Amino acid sequence: MQKKSIEDIVQKIFNSFGYRIHSLEYFKRNDIQFPIDVRKKGNDPKFLRYYCKSQPVIIDAPIEKGRGHPVFSFHPSASHPFVIAAKKALISTKSLEIIYNELKIYYENVQPKYAAELLGLNDNNNELFNYPAWTCVLPWDIESIEQWAKKNEESIIIENNRAGINIDASHGWAWTGPVSEFKLNIEAKRLHKLLKSVKKYGYKRNSNPDGDIKSTVLIDENDNWSWMATTGQHRLSVLSALGKKTIPIRVNKIVDIDDLDIWPNVTSGLYTKKEARQIFNRIFHGRLPACFNDWCQRSVNNF
Repeated sequence: MQKKSIEDIVQKIFNSFGYRIHSLEYFKRNDIQFPIDVRKKGNDPKFLRYYCKSQPVIIDAPIEKGRGHPVFSFHPSASHPFVIAAKKALISTKSLEIIYNELKIYYENVQPKYAAELLGLNDNNNELFNYPAWTCVLPWDIESIEQWAKKNEESIIIENNRAGINIDASHGWAWTGPVSEFKLNIEAKRLHKLLKSVKKYGYKRNSNPDGDIKSTVLIDENDNWSWMATTGQHRLSVLSALGKKTIPIRVNKIVDIDDLDIWPNVTSGLYTKKEARQIFNRIFHGRLPACFNDWCQRSVNNF
């Protein structure tokens, strides 16, 4: 009983900083493959196609090429609310209060009602106009919109539980408003703790399930690439705020615009080819949709 209690305490400590501890048996039970480090082989994300069976690869990636799910950019000239909040906190003696207030402004100003609005779609006939913003499955995702909604809802509950608060998606999502006071506090405290930790101890990756920022690489018609964080966006926000230029990422998937015709949610009919290309280009080039305009003018221009 005492051993279990100690394990629970240690787990809660790591959870508060955005990490999770797993036993070796967990890896075996879930058939988890350790990533292959290709940074010394050429540092090319396309190695995923040829050097691996089911494993992801590790590369060093420029933060300026980083994108955050669903439509954020980590380019220095871009506007990510968590990066802005962390940057402001770094120059203040009231860092938690600053983060809380900045995120509050963001959540109050960016409140897309539908997933389609968050992705910048204009055709009211798209099915995503029937679903909330946090269900924004992308054209190249293998999940259907229903499967993605269930998956993301479960993820939201898990993240909230790790913060010690038992609330569901009805209280909001980390990446858009509206959110409840409970959810706002969860996100502000999480970002604040992570900022203090990375600033003091630095950032070190490992090969455990949560040991990297997991990413999808996007490749355009000219063979240029950017990358989208599918997990670890809080960590990425902190690293960006601290001025890091390059970080190791774990590439799990490559999305090539030349394969648009066979993307799962294009073939399913959820997206037209035109819509899929529009979303790819929006994310690839870091262009926020119209629902972010008010917040950008109010917050970013004042920083």
